[in-house]
Amino acid sequence: MSGSLRHPPARIIQQLLVDLGLGVDNPDGTWPIFVNHMPDSPDNAIAVYDTDGKQFGRNSNEGERQEHYGIQIKVRQDRVDETVQRKIDAIKVAVDETIYREDVTISSRTYLVQAFTRTSNVLQLGLEPVSRRRLYTINGTVSLWEI
Repeated sequence: MSGSLRHPPARIIQQLLVDLGLGVDNPDGTWPIFVNHMPDSPDNAIAVYDTDGKQFGRNSNEGERQEHYGIQIKVRQDRVDETVQRKIDAIKVAVDETIYREDVTISSRTYLVQAFTRTSNVLQLGLEPVSRRRLYTINGTVSLWEI
């Protein structure tokens, strides 16, 4: 379902990941989650980006435009070890098995995240050019609306 959102979809998914215990919204915390950018610090971080979604036309009842918003979740770690693999796997499991009809509240606004549908496997993007930190992403679409 489409409609005017008070917060960008990436911000809503960031809050949902925080609510699920997969990261924090404090840049000084363990596994901070950023929205639509990833600063140079800290090394271990998560970012949620708005990407191109999918349009499904309009519904027959109200004529409202139907849209699934595009989302990319990026995970960065400074070295190869099991920590980053466990983190990206936990996010993948949440996307595949946990995120279903979840309420998310941000600044007195509540959203229903109907579902998150992965459109890719976990992608290893390789190393950042200068820092040599590893990057992984999960891409998908999300059905959500304000309630």
